Amino acid sequence: MESASRIKVLLVERDEENYLILHDLLRSAEGRVFDLDWVTMYGVALARLCENQYDVCLLDYSLGNANGLDLLREAIEGGSKTPTILLTEKEDLTVDI
Repeated sequence: MESASRIKVLLVERDEENYLILHDLLRSAEGRVFDLDWVTMYGVALARLCENQYDVCLLDYSLGNANGLDLLREAIEGGSKTPTILLTEKEDLTVDI
């Protein structure tokens, strides 16, 4: 499949089970090919986001000592233009907003 139809996805997630679920879902999607890169560490994720090499980032809210909002803010300050979807699982409207 030609590279124009490939979608580069960065997943920032500490939980391997969530990575495996997403990996299987993306693999089964018809009509598109997803290149999924998975990172678990804040610093690595920040560097990757600031490289602007991804079509989309799926960013978990819970990242240990920091959170996804902190990472997103820092990435934007570092020049990231990568569209990012924050995954919360918090059931907290304040965090969702």
